[in-house]
Amino acid sequence: MIQSMRTLRIVTFFYEGASMSASSTEKILGKSKKKKSKKGLIIGISIAAAAAALLLITYGLNVVPGKLIRDKLSPAADTADETAYMPVTATAVVMDVQQKLTVTGKVISNAEQIENAHATDGQETTGYIVDQVNVKVGDTVKAGDVLYTIDMTKTENDITLNQKKLALQQQQNAIDENTASRQYNEAAQTTYNSYLKQSRLNGDVQVDVNSAVQKAYNKDQEVSELKKKVDSAYSTWQTAQTAADQSQAAYNAKATANAQNKSDVDSTNAAALAKAQAALSDFESNDEKMKAAQDYSEYLTAIAAGMPYAKPTEAESAYLEYQQLKADVAAASSAASTTASDDELKEIDVQNTQNQTAATNAKTEYDNLKSQYDTAVADADTLKTGLTTAERAQLTQLESAADEAVTQYETGQAAADKVATQKVTSQTNTLDSEATLENREVKADIDGIVTAVNVADGQAYTGTEAVVIDNLDTMKATCEIPEENIADIAVGTKVEATTSATGQDTVEGSVCFTAPTPTRDPQTSTKTTTTATASTSDSSSSASSSSSTGTSKSGKVTYNVQVDLGQNARLRIGMTANLNFILKENKNCLAVPKDCISGDAVNGYFVTRVLGDGSDPTQTEEVMVEIGAQGDTYTAITSGNLNEGDVLIENVDMGSMTDNSAAGSTGLMDGVY
Repeated sequence: MIQSMRTLRIVTFFYEGASMSASSTEKILGKSKKKKSKKGLIIGISIAAAAAALLLITYGLNVVPGKLIRDKLSPAADTADETAYMPVTATAVVMDVQQKLTVTGKVISNAEQIENAHATDGQETTGYIVDQVNVKVGDTVKAGDVLYTIDMTKTENDITLNQKKLALQQQQNAIDENTASRQYNEAAQTTYNSYLKQSRLNGDVQVDVNSAVQKAYNKDQEVSELKKKVDSAYSTWQTAQTAADQSQAAYNAKATANAQNKSDVDSTNAAALAKAQAALSDFESNDEKMKAAQDYSEYLTAIAAGMPYAKPTEAESAYLEYQQLKADVAAASSAASTTASDDELKEIDVQNTQNQTAATNAKTEYDNLKSQYDTAVADADTLKTGLTTAERAQLTQLESAADEAVTQYETGQAAADKVATQKVTSQTNTLDSEATLENREVKADIDGIVTAVNVADGQAYTGTEAVVIDNLDTMKATCEIPEENIADIAVGTKVEATTSATGQDTVEGSVCFTAPTPTRDPQTSTKTTTTATASTSDSSSSASSSSSTGTSKSGKVTYNVQVDLGQNARLRIGMTANLNFILKENKNCLAVPKDCISGDAVNGYFVTRVLGDGSDPTQTEEVMVEIGAQGDTYTAITSGNLNEGDVLIENVDMGSMTDNSAAGSTGLMDGVY
């Protein structure tokens, strides 16, 4: 309507202009002629039409003379530049502000149980034949209900076969045990017979051999014991030597430090003595001072003797100065002749001497034991060398017989061990079959609804999810939270959930689980945005916003979080849920549009307030504030000299305002072209 009226005004204006032009033309041709020829009238109308066309074209191009008409028809354009850059203001209000994190999740059951066949030892078993399935998807079951049964025919046959094998194996075990026992006894008898045979054949020679061997053995034992003592003595010596080296190093360091300190003290004392002597010499060289000091000394001597003596005037100070200078010289001389105490060095020296003595004694003990050891080794070699070739041959024969007996014994023992192992294996196979036999029925472990059945009658099942039961008394939602947000979420955090099934109704919930370890997905990660809802304190108005969630290729880490949604008949497993986590909330608080806040967390936040009654936005001041929950449009103010109703300046992009204001001036007449 407004556009049509504007066009009508333009056409009317042009018509009036054309009429005025025609009238002017008529005046030019002469006012005195009331009746013009038809040709003159046509010329006048043509001129008027040309003038009107000129005005129309220049109006569209926004140039003179048409620009003059545009300005006349659009008086508001005169003030456009003035209003385009006027500050945008807002008012501080009291409301509830919530800061939220929005993510997308999936609805899950409160509890889920996967039911499979188990042996009596609790281990899952596969590869069995299903006899009969008693449930279907959607059935309600109670804990203990039989879900399906197993055909145990094959298992029973296996048990019978294993039991027969076990009986045969036991018979074989008995035979093997007898054989092993006989081999062991024969080995022992062989060892004994070999010894008797050699003793009878060799007579006294064998006795001598045995004696020589015993002596060599005893000497070897002596060598072994001495070796232990030598090793122990060496260790003791090394420990003592280390302590001695350390104490010697400590003594040397202390001695060096004392020598340096003594040198420094001597130099200082010598300098002090020289200074005191120089001062005394200067005083004694001053005849006037010396005369005054002597006079006062004579005065003191006379007074002490009870003799009358006039006190010299101004002589006491010279006397006292002289006495002090002599005392200084005496003290400096005493210090220069005093030797610094070396008590600490002496204590270190005593300890060092003890350590050195201990190291020396340990070394002596080691040397003595080493000498004994070397002697014993030489004696043992002599005893062994002293055996005749024949004697050594006989000894070797006896040793071989003993070794053979040991080998036979070990062979017999290995056979017995093998028999025992076979026996255990056979018994284990039988017990495994019997364990499977005892588990004919697969029962429900929890109350709930059957949500999956992956077995069928007569099927040979080898999977691990035969029947799935979900408890749907209450529902949950599961989602992944980015690592930068997980620290703001804990068990008990409030959550508002929405689904397509619940529509605009919000399902209230709370966090019931946060994963302590991350869920890593190197391919995708959830991208979330923080949103909030703000409502006035009297609940008369509210503002809300939505956020988008997507996935992008990245290697970000996320953490699984589960939300308890309680009972809700409209929720189903697998539904997509939009979850709004209430990260922060300020109720009945002062709040301002977030575009009014400037600054950052490091340097602080501030708002620009209009002074006075807020009517003049050019008169402002900056007010420092502390912020709380950050909503989609409003931010809570928790501290600062700010009051409800204060008028604030919004941080508006002036460039966008200029573009918007300029968009209305295209140089074309709206509705004409």
